Amino acid sequence: MKMMVKNEAEHGCAMVMETKTGKIKAIANLGIRSDGTYFEDYNYAINPSEPGSTFKLATMIALLEDKKVNLNSTVNLQGGVWKINGETVYDSEQHGRNDVTVKQAFELSSNVGMAKLAWANYGSAPSKFLNHLHLLHMDTLTGIDITGERKPVIYKPGSKYWSATTLPWMAFGYNLSITPLQTLTLYNAIANNGKMVKPHFVNAIKENGKIIKSFGAEIIDEQIVKPSTVAKAKQLMEGVVKNGSGKGLNITAFKVGGKTGTAQIAKNGNYKDQNSVSYQASFVGYFPADKPLYTCIVIINNPTQGSYYGGLVSGPVFKEIAEKVYSNSLDFI
Repeated sequence: MKMMVKNEAEHGCAMVMETKTGKIKAIANLGIRSDGTYFEDYNYAINPSEPGSTFKLATMIALLEDKKVNLNSTVNLQGGVWKINGETVYDSEQHGRNDVTVKQAFELSSNVGMAKLAWANYGSAPSKFLNHLHLLHMDTLTGIDITGERKPVIYKPGSKYWSATTLPWMAFGYNLSITPLQTLTLYNAIANNGKMVKPHFVNAIKENGKIIKSFGAEIIDEQIVKPSTVAKAKQLMEGVVKNGSGKGLNITAFKVGGKTGTAQIAKNGNYKDQNSVSYQASFVGYFPADKPLYTCIVIINNPTQGSYYGGLVSGPVFKEIAEKVYSNSLDFI
């Protein structure tokens, strides 16, 4: 609420998931009224939108799983601007960097880096990239035990929405729509050493104070990727918080792995008219990094005052939630 008010944002959501079980420990959704106050108007957690840079984890998982790259492979960021098939990919900042490692490109949250790597390795066979998204369960519902979860939208070659730029844009979280809950479930699976568990709300059903049915962890996939890929993905996310776009979190009591996201959301698909473009700021991560107990996502849509970067808008919310949970939980001792 504090960050929503400070940035005069349109709506947002935050969720905390128990890493081992998929239990949603807390969820908050806020939308703005016409008078500028906020209330819980809608469950944004199960509504798909373009995720932006938090989706770069899926791109890196595909590349690492196929052994197309390792963390020390190099990619030329071309100063943060790259032209491809008549369109231009821009990094969020004109950093002037050229040859960097794949790990550094992820830590910088470089759109150019992810797009170039995806195009170089899957441009001639996009179905291989899309198959990875299927294996990561990004194209299906999570099946959470509440109504209203909407299907993700991931285009395929042959669709009228597929073009020569779809694949490189997908690599950094555009030209597809997934829910915050799906993003959280993917990051939680990496925190859980590759085991993807189904998110759920209900622990048990009671009648007259007596438990008649209880619900534990339900496994979606025992191992979504190889253990070696999990280990590298964790290195990437811990690097973001230590060296990259998430270092502003400045959490000192425990280590965190995560990823920032800053997505442009265009009305009617028009990204070139800046008057019709808003931003979605996000941060998703797990803690403590050496023995993950919780995974958390924070998404704030259309902040109109101050910053719109995920690390500066959603990152502080993640930090406050994580430190509060840490300070009040005996599980960390």
